Amino acid sequence: MNKVNPVVNALMRLSGEWPLSGRPPLSQQQYKDLFASYPAFVDYFPIVDYVAEEQVYLLDDYVNVAKMYEVSTRYMAAKSERSLDDFNASVALALNALPADDSNPYTVQLFVSKQATDNIGDYLESSIADNIRQQPLTQAVIDLIKQQSNQLTHAKGIFPDSRLQGDVGWRVGEQKVYLIIYRKCTNALWKKNKKTPTAQIEHDLTAFHSAMQSAGMRLTPLLPHQLINWLAPFFGNDRQWNKRALQENRALANHDIGQLIFSEQPRYHHAHSEDSERGIWQFGKTYSRYLTLGGIEKCPRSGAVTLGEQRIDGSNVVLGASFFEKLPVGSMMTYTLIPQTDAQMKFEMSLVANKAADTVRARLITPTNKPIPRMRR
Repeated sequence: MNKVNPVVNALMRLSGEWPLSGRPPLSQQQYKDLFASYPAFVDYFPIVDYVAEEQVYLLDDYVNVAKMYEVSTRYMAAKSERSLDDFNASVALALNALPADDSNPYTVQLFVSKQATDNIGDYLESSIADNIRQQPLTQAVIDLIKQQSNQLTHAKGIFPDSRLQGDVGWRVGEQKVYLIIYRKCTNALWKKNKKTPTAQIEHDLTAFHSAMQSAGMRLTPLLPHQLINWLAPFFGNDRQWNKRALQENRALANHDIGQLIFSEQPRYHHAHSEDSERGIWQFGKTYSRYLTLGGIEKCPRSGAVTLGEQRIDGSNVVLGASFFEKLPVGSMMTYTLIPQTDAQMKFEMSLVANKAADTVRARLITPTNKPIPRMRR
């Protein structure tokens, strides 16, 4: 404890603010410091609570909210080129329907997760009544289904896949897509607009919801126990939650969604070789590697990212694996979009054009600051 100035000590004791003998009481700042903690990984998680009545997540500023969805995607494998073009056009229409605000822009994060498929035999066995499950014929059918499911989900695949390198074959997997939309505004702005953050985001996403439905994709609100079950395994926590168990935990004083996801403080794996082992983190017994890719500057070919490519090369049909198919099971990709208005886009394009023009003019000046003479024909 810091030493108190003798004059201050005498005045406080004589005035009766402090006792005449013994240690002085803690100041407000000293009392606050007793509960101080070092920065933790979970502090970077921006979600603090879930508002069930409004189906939104409260952000860490206790003002703004976020919408989270699980996206039911359309199966587009082996579709015609025209079908893919029509689908891409409908997706582009939905993305253009996202709300744009230059002063307080929305942030749209899309997560694509590649997960192992659960054994369908386990689901069947758990749904059959006990007296029927114990019958020999029922057990034989369940065992056969489990065996077949294990073959379909085998780590090396059920048949060779010439599109992939190494001893990896085609296997049945499950692809999950999650969508998160949020933005942050000051509390003063919400009071000025006389609209709650929930009411505003509901209004702004109306056109986007309709466009996604027209494209054949359904947006299902992601409940908090589903959010935990999705993210926690990536950070060393394999416990699965249900709605009832989470409600019971919510009654506790230390309930925190982030703590249920990030139960392990990470440790960075210091690489022996910076090129081959960079970006590896350890959460308990789980190791995760994080890779940052460059921005997408032009629209990728149909299927190049997640579905797989099929294109005509002369008289041959060429099949190619997508970027996502080359990743191991348990991988997850994320895309971040910030919708902007047409005026903002034109302004930024003019800045790029002006910068390019300045660069060209700079190259037309010699080191002696004399213009380069024009060539005569």
